Amino acid sequence: MANPIPNSSECGDRPLNASAHLSDDETRLLDPKRAGQAGRVHRGLQEAITEGIIPPGVLLVSADLASGYKVDSHVVAVALRGLAHNGLVQLHHLGAKVSDAPIAPPIPHLSPRQAHSRIELTIRRRLATRIYQPGSMLPRQKALAKEFGVSPAAYRRAINRLVEEGFLIPSVNPKGTRVSNRLPHVETVPC
Repeated sequence: MANPIPNSSECGDRPLNASAHLSDDETRLLDPKRAGQAGRVHRGLQEAITEGIIPPGVLLVSADLASGYKVDSHVVAVALRGLAHNGLVQLHHLGAKVSDAPIAPPIPHLSPRQAHSRIELTIRRRLATRIYQPGSMLPRQKALAKEFGVSPAAYRRAINRLVEEGFLIPSVNPKGTRVSNRLPHVETVPC
């Protein structure tokens, strides 16, 4: 398999505020330079995973990533935690394993309004990062409702805004919800 890690010349010219897709909470223990490096690693891996360059089931070994990106293991750990938060990987004692399907972070004890916001934001992120491709069908409502720990009716209410904004096409028959060709831009989706 080809090395999925971009070489340093491909990434070296990116700005240091590259951690924009990682939350402040995820990078709070890193100095600004290492936070930028973590953002670069996070973006590079996210892009490779969502474009299928790194297929599901692949184990991303932290030591190999640190060597390939020329960063320390703490930077890699922060990037992998960010990918796990987005549901793209499952953390592993050697690094992280690319998920077969995106996994939403658990929604512990949230009010219905908070749960709806969290579901909408997660689906919006998946649309923006092309985890759900234009023209494809979303997983079944029942499966997504189970993933988020809500009823199918609550899940439908949570994605209504995405339907209203034209990012999703609602079902007119029992086939399911389709992803429209108009998707949000990654830069406009809050982290």
